[in-house]
Amino acid sequence: MMNRITLIIVVLSFLFSGGLCAQSFVQTGKASFYANKFENKTTASGEKYQHSLLTAAHKTLPFGTMVKVTNISNGKTVTVKINDRGPFVEDRIIDVSKSAAIELDFVNEGITEVRIEAVENQETIDSRTDTEEESLSTADIGTENDTSEFNTTSSSQKESVSEQKSVIAPQVSTAYYQLSAERTIPKGFGVQIASYQESVNLIERVSSVANELKQKVTIQIVNSNGTRIYRLIVGEFDTRAKAEFFKDSIKPNYQGFVVTF
Repeated sequence: MMNRITLIIVVLSFLFSGGLCAQSFVQTGKASFYANKFENKTTASGEKYQHSLLTAAHKTLPFGTMVKVTNISNGKTVTVKINDRGPFVEDRIIDVSKSAAIELDFVNEGITEVRIEAVENQETIDSRTDTEEESLSTADIGTENDTSEFNTTSSSQKESVSEQKSVIAPQVSTAYYQLSAERTIPKGFGVQIASYQESVNLIERVSSVANELKQKVTIQIVNSNGTRIYRLIVGEFDTRAKAEFFKDSIKPNYQGFVVTF
């Protein structure tokens, strides 16, 4: 099977353009929340839905993006993590978990008008947290104080260390990907398993998907209302039945739906 990565609209330029930053994303529209029947069901990201967690579904934002949701009717806010795709209703922009709906105080109404703002990607948060934890190691940051002196530091000194810790420059991690790309006009059917607004997330996912599924991976680039969206589509099947069979075969590791080229 082919592992070659093919692109529909552009070849390589988008890989190095940086894409659109999820942190600048702002959107207004209607929000709903998950019904109880979805408890412990697998989301599009592979995580299990749990009503007690502050999570949400969005059509395009990368998985792991932290989104601040504001209920316009009462001003209440909550921050959720995107880990699912949806809602697939025309006038709705986000589905939040039930606990998030409780925080926003619209459980009784079922639907409310909200403003959503992408705050930060969870991977970025985890990376920064790891860097900050490493900065506490005296060996790593080359401090003159040994461990015993650090543990006996006064409260004011600890606060000073905490402030200094927040401004330590994060370590730079490097990853290399060797890609082969060509323009193509696919035919038949494929299985869309993800969509992104940031090319960096796309590159990492494409590499793992191509190696694991051993299928042709096609990137469809769509401009929607000034927003560039990268859709990750796996396979190129001559019948819908074959595409449906493949979609079912990759569950629960990949949640997707059949698309027509």
